[in-house]
Amino acid sequence: MSISPDGESIAVVSNTPEASFVQIVAYRNGRFGHLARFDLADLGVTGSAPAPRGGVTATNVHWHPSGHFLAVNINTQSRVAFFEVIGADDAPMLRPWGMS
Repeated sequence: MSISPDGESIAVVSNTPEASFVQIVAYRNGRFGHLARFDLADLGVTGSAPAPRGGVTATNVHWHPSGHFLAVNINTQSRVAFFEVIGADDAPMLRPWGMS
């Protein structure tokens, strides 16, 4: 879990047997808002291992100090995937960024 630099969004990674996710939820005035959920496979983070999710397991997420990027640790692939956070605070979108 990681709190955005402005303190108004929280990013979390989670894994189910079917998929690995990055989730961003707005947090303002002491209340949680809209939850945006992104399947890492839809963002290009895939695997081919004979394991759940193709061997993709996200274990950590961290905001860039600018609040415009997220780094997601893909523990099972010994790599970090980077994403640009775009759109409104209550309707964020992610897109792959850089070479991950």
